[in-house]
Amino acid sequence: KEYNFLNYTNIISKKYTPQIISKNEKTKSIFMSYLPGKIIKTVNKKKLTKAISFIKLINSNNLNSYSHEIDFATDSCKSLKDHIKLVEKKLKLFHQIKNNNQLNPKLKNFIKKIDKKLNECKINIFKKFTKKEILTKYKSNYYIVSPSDFNFNNMNEYKNKLYFYDFEYSGHDDPLKLLLDFCCQPDLTITENHKKFFLKEYIRQLDLDKKINVYYEYFYNINVLKWCLILLNSFLKIDKIYKKNNKVLNNSYL
Repeated sequence: KEYNFLNYTNIISKKYTPQIISKNEKTKSIFMSYLPGKIIKTVNKKKLTKAISFIKLINSNNLNSYSHEIDFATDSCKSLKDHIKLVEKKLKLFHQIKNNNQLNPKLKNFIKKIDKKLNECKINIFKKFTKKEILTKYKSNYYIVSPSDFNFNNMNEYKNKLYFYDFEYSGHDDPLKLLLDFCCQPDLTITENHKKFFLKEYIRQLDLDKKINVYYEYFYNINVLKWCLILLNSFLKIDKIYKKNNKVLNNSYL
């Protein structure tokens, strides 16, 4: 995914992404050029606008012919229902943990709260939108080319320019998903005002359906729940160790 995406960006936006120097299929590694600058630690509207401009650039209509080798993104959403299914899928993994009695009670209670909150979100969504709208697959021209893991932690700033990297989950995806992930991801949180600005400019610059405003409102909390579960992934890794070794882990690990 990353190699195909870099091939694509090297053609159309080589000033802003690493250049491929070589790759190794056996080790699944890519040797790339060095990107100048430092990781972004503060956010403002200028940086938000530059980030959106990059997404607009890689989705310019006259560049579609170059994107044929790009597949769907990891965990891509092909309908509104898929946003819900992503959370349900991750929740299921926690419910399947075998040594459930060894889990920290705080974690168990937290998973229950996520279950409850997810049900509340689903009720609100199914009240607002028709079942057909929620389940219908998107049309092929609806998807965008997405870096997927798109946030300020995967950008460098140098001389008032932004440089972008880390495309291992990239591909064609629902523009709503990129929007939600950008506004919800916890590595570098952005203010509510900046989220509103990003939402408005993102829709305007990419010429998206204004209904995404409404989708954003109703699917925002769904995406927050997804990120809560992502942050708990270490517990799933511990469970894999438990299953592999077939022994009870000390509660201090959990």
